[in-house]
Amino acid sequence: HDPDAGPAGGRNELLTRWIPLAVAAVSVMLLHPRLLRRMVNTLIGMTGRSHLIQFPTTRNVATVTAGYTLTGMLHGLALFLILRQFSVLPLDLYPVVTGAYYTAGLLGMVAFFAPGGLGVREGVLFMLLPVYTDAGAVVFAAALMRVLTLTAELMLAGAFGLAAKRSADAINSSS
Repeated sequence: HDPDAGPAGGRNELLTRWIPLAVAAVSVMLLHPRLLRRMVNTLIGMTGRSHLIQFPTTRNVATVTAGYTLTGMLHGLALFLILRQFSVLPLDLYPVVTGAYYTAGLLGMVAFFAPGGLGVREGVLFMLLPVYTDAGAVVFAAALMRVLTLTAELMLAGAFGLAAKRSADAINSSS
């Protein structure tokens, strides 16, 4: 598909390239220790609890952010590779697909009416990506990503649950 083809091309250019870039820039700015501490303490204060006295170091925040960024890039790569099974997508669309996936995921998180963003993430992807590839491929890829993510989360939860039980058993047997 030609990214500029049809009336949706310009709209999707804004939604898939410029808005995610602006959100990323604002997010990085919000990670500044002074702003992050103020935001966290304001949210905690809204619950009636006392503010944090100790706060993660800038290095810890940067390390965790880098880890999440790497994970996000891998999730985006998974969606990109699934979509490439249905049509020729140039590699320069990888950031677009990844940005669309995480934009959809963020919107799914704030959609309180949809548990786990179910249907929201998929709907947003369907709004954003058909300009670049077949709409049926987007629907299939979005549903497959949901299943793969859920499967991976369940497998990790089970593995770490077993590891925690073994650790607790080992601690209890040594006391």
